[in-house]
Amino acid sequence: MISIISYDGGITSSVPMPPGLILKAIEIDPVDDNLVYVSSESNIYKSTDRGSTFNIISQAGNLKNILRVSPFNNSYVFVSDTLGMLMSTNSGINFSRLSVPRLRQLHFNENKPVVYGAGNGVFKSTNNGLNWIQLS
Repeated sequence: MISIISYDGGITSSVPMPPGLILKAIEIDPVDDNLVYVSSESNIYKSTDRGSTFNIISQAGNLKNILRVSPFNNSYVFVSDTLGMLMSTNSGINFSRLSVPRLRQLHFNENKPVVYGAGNGVFKSTNNGLNWIQLS
């Protein structure tokens, strides 16, 4: 599989990823655009050079479609797996399970450190994703 990356508005260059890799999600750090995260079915990769090279930073297993970096604290990285949601507070090195079911969408409020998630219901966190409540 080949990932395509462009730094010049559409004139692209190919960046090879490992053969057979099925990408689940990609996220550019909202604070530092040199940092790019990519998830496959079982690994999270991180680039510190805008996607020129990637290194495995975590082997989580059974990953799904969410991979997000908090715009309020870019060391907070969220991923989803078959069991629910995971969060890293150290830029993806370690992940802890959150007390919220697996979400299909994750959105950050632009003005406050509030996170909204949708899955089997709508959920809200007012402390950067550490704790969640279900909205009615």
